[in-house]
Amino acid sequence: MPSILSYITRRIKPSCAVWEITLRCNSKCIHCGSIAGEARSDELDTEEALQLVKDLYSCGYKGVALMGGEPLVREDWFEIASEVKKLKMELSIVTNGLNLKRHIQHLKVLDVDCISLSLDGATPKTHDYLRGIDGAFDNTQEIMRLLEKEDLPISIITTVSKINFNEIEKIKDIIVDRNIAWQIQLAIPIGRFPRDLVISREEFYTLALFISINAKKYSYKRLPIIGAHCFGYYSKFMPNQ
Repeated sequence: MPSILSYITRRIKPSCAVWEITLRCNSKCIHCGSIAGEARSDELDTEEALQLVKDLYSCGYKGVALMGGEPLVREDWFEIASEVKKLKMELSIVTNGLNLKRHIQHLKVLDVDCISLSLDGATPKTHDYLRGIDGAFDNTQEIMRLLEKEDLPISIITTVSKINFNEIEKIKDIIVDRNIAWQIQLAIPIGRFPRDLVISREEFYTLALFISINAKKYSYKRLPIIGAHCFGYYSKFMPNQ
């Protein structure tokens, strides 16, 4: 009888592990599915975390995305990230960027493959409200410019709800022609997010068409845009595909 590891390697062919290395967070996003804020009492210690990186490599993973919570508030995040790169797996950091500036040299040393920031509004009013932090929008803009200056790869994640649905076009205008990848995903009613702010079926379809149309309108270099898994399953029903 084949082992579980053998089954995973042969059947599942893992690509990228998305790992919530801590629940601790320094923002208060209203759409947070994990209700992040305080660290879990039983989070892995450094030794356990480094062993898990090795285990992921043994299972055949090609990359690891470190997220939270906020991964950069964990004191040993650099050790964990270094182990990922040591094993020649791709490294992504999913961060709110609030304390990224003081870690910029670490990110350069790591030669990180992707730094994902959230941009959930085209204005400070909307973005700051959704993130639960005053000044979050201005900070994100500053961090985007800093990463561009340092020639570090940037990805923007936008989580769409009724609150920011009408700002998607303006968010696009902020991102286009800056060599920034853009992932659009849905706010779903888990964690802190209330069901009445989930977009409607009609809005879902409109948003899916927005992704499809702009993927055709712009070259990959000008606007690398994708829908998250919440859109991909329905792509065969989209006439503009």
